Amino acid sequence: MKQVVILFLAGLLLINCAGNRPQPEWTAEQYFTYAKKIFEKENYFDSATEFAVIVLRYPTSALVDSAQYLLGESHFQMDEHLVAAVEFEKLVNTMSYSPLVAEAQLRLAQCYMEMSPRSSLDQKDTRRALKEFQNFLEDFPAHAKRDEAEKNISDLRDKLAEKEWINGDIYRKMREPEAAQIYYDLVLEKYYDTSWADDALYGKIRVYVDQDKLDKARAEFARFQKLFPQSPLLESVQAIISEPIVGETESVEAK
Repeated sequence: MKQVVILFLAGLLLINCAGNRPQPEWTAEQYFTYAKKIFEKENYFDSATEFAVIVLRYPTSALVDSAQYLLGESHFQMDEHLVAAVEFEKLVNTMSYSPLVAEAQLRLAQCYMEMSPRSSLDQKDTRRALKEFQNFLEDFPAHAKRDEAEKNISDLRDKLAEKEWINGDIYRKMREPEAAQIYYDLVLEKYYDTSWADDALYGKIRVYVDQDKLDKARAEFARFQKLFPQSPLLESVQAIISEPIVGETESVEAK
């Protein structure tokens, strides 16, 4: 009798488990509800699998864009940002009718921002993130998250400016003034609105002082006073104009 009861209970358990699993006859709505519950429980690995099944199995469903978005979001939550970017880009490029395109475009930009490395490394992903945020603003100028996107653009531009400033400073320390000036000028021309613009002009002045081109250094100092009157570097610039640098000094301009 005990064995019969155990077998009976085991059978009930199997039936209940089977009822909670995807069935061949499920509609897209049933499958989506099932996958979303997994997502809401933060079991992102399994939810990614199930949303991928929905996208493949029900390509004409009204829910396919939602499944595609949550597929990308599942990967995003697992910090699989490159995979997530691919999935969000699919939604943006192939489901233009969807009301989720704006959110997918923003998430696409955020994926590349998450992959953006520190300033001293290659900035390919930083540039891609900047491009995608700009696309978001161009396509959805009145979106509620416009301010967030603009803040991210500012941060990304600041990182790109720092990268160019680092290049300029490296060449200055290597005593290659022409190369250094190219990078400092790039910051001043392309990233004039970032926090690294005054550092770049300071670096440019130092290069002229190092070369004993004091007339050019003083001309750039006048420009510095006009452009950056509140810069914390102003006193340092004044000091090197008054007393030219001898040898290497500490990089007081580093932020």
